[in-house]
Amino acid sequence: RQMACTSLSQKNVGQRFIAISIPLTANEPLTKFIQAVEFAANSQFETHVPPIFVSTDDCSKVQELKDLRPEWQFESLCGKERYGSSITLSNGEEMSSEFREWIVRMFALTTATYFIGEGFSEVSWISFFLRGYRHSFLLVDLPIEEHKRQEMFDFW
Repeated sequence: RQMACTSLSQKNVGQRFIAISIPLTANEPLTKFIQAVEFAANSQFETHVPPIFVSTDDCSKVQELKDLRPEWQFESLCGKERYGSSITLSNGEEMSSEFREWIVRMFALTTATYFIGEGFSEVSWISFFLRGYRHSFLLVDLPIEEHKRQEMFDFW
């Protein structure tokens, strides 16, 4: 947990942020994610767009989002720090950098104030069930009108 907290805090997303999960095989255009962020900003953040953590294996998507909304703060694990060195755990075993990155991503997706993803993605559903607040979860492949009804997914 400490490693994930430290890695995420280095991204300067703060306490209240939106997390977006964009799969490699994303079916929806990035404009749908932009619309979802605008919806979340209006419904949860009093129209202010907070920092946005983008979880993706396709780093070109992060740049595309930045090009679409240059005034927004997008953070990700893309860049030169990606797949850094492995770390040694307290029991002496090594954790691969790819697995470490996955843990940081899942931590960000589950602790974000608001989560945006695609319904076909297993990452979205894992994040959904690990999140404490399920009303702050939006799937871009559902019409925004479905989310405006303020109904909560709850399968417990």
